Amino acid sequence: MAGLDFAKGLSVAWQVPLLGVNHMQAHALTPRLVNALNATDQTSKQLTPAFPFLSLLVSGGHTMLVHSRSLCDHEIIANTTDIAIGDMIDKCARDILPPPYLASAKDVMYGKLLETFVFPQQPSRYDYTPPSSFTRTRTSTDPTHDWVINPPYQAPGNQGSIGHAHSFTYSGIGSSTRRVLERKPDMDYGERQSLARVAMEVAFEHLASRVLFALDRPDIKNIKALVVSGGVASNHYLKEILRQNLNANGYGSDQIELLFPPPQFCTDNAAMIAWTGMEMYEAGWRTKLDALVTRKWAIDPRCSDGGILGLDGWKNVKS
Repeated sequence: MAGLDFAKGLSVAWQVPLLGVNHMQAHALTPRLVNALNATDQTSKQLTPAFPFLSLLVSGGHTMLVHSRSLCDHEIIANTTDIAIGDMIDKCARDILPPPYLASAKDVMYGKLLETFVFPQQPSRYDYTPPSSFTRTRTSTDPTHDWVINPPYQAPGNQGSIGHAHSFTYSGIGSSTRRVLERKPDMDYGERQSLARVAMEVAFEHLASRVLFALDRPDIKNIKALVVSGGVASNHYLKEILRQNLNANGYGSDQIELLFPPPQFCTDNAAMIAWTGMEMYEAGWRTKLDALVTRKWAIDPRCSDGGILGLDGWKNVKS
């Protein structure tokens, strides 16, 4: 409330327009910001990615697959039914990482710590092969490690992954990991690395499975890019797993381009908000001074609140 009132005051005092920005819309448009920053006189005429494209928004608070049709039309294809992927990874990191490793950390970016723990030196190529089935139980590459991590929705048919094509779930992966550690509290360093890697693989393959379901839908056409943004998008192993699974299912880099913003633009940042405000401004949108604060603001116009433009307080000076 205080922030909106202050912005309204600045709008009046400086005689400049007020423009509200949806945070999730801003994540989806971040690659267009990056494209503009890197543009030259020859490449500045067309922003990329052009609509339509798919957006995978992955952070500590969100796990959402979106069909971005236009500036203000973002259909939610799949959403988390419990916790977000970033939240799950953070919890796994706190459970798996040895106490001395955690104590020596310079920050509490647990997801990054877990990735560095598994891959101390980022490899140029990962030893990874896409699974034949996303519902296959995962084990360690070391046969002496007597544990498994079960992927979500293992039941066959409509009771399993196919019937939940519009859902993500991550609480089960975290719970499975914790149970392994409760059973083996003295697990050594190498086995902890293996457990962390398998947990990440299952989590990232779950993302890939929903992307592939979406790409196979007959009503989703002309998709040339998958935008991956949010804090988890900075994970290099996620990039590898998405690319490999797309390739293995007939969506090579010549068909679907993977777009990951630079790390500084993956997490919440002011630049993405400013950029989205500029795109909305150039499309003619303005926020009226009588606009009110809302606790939740969907990006999908099919949601009950009407999405980005569903809230009261918008006007378009070009219409």
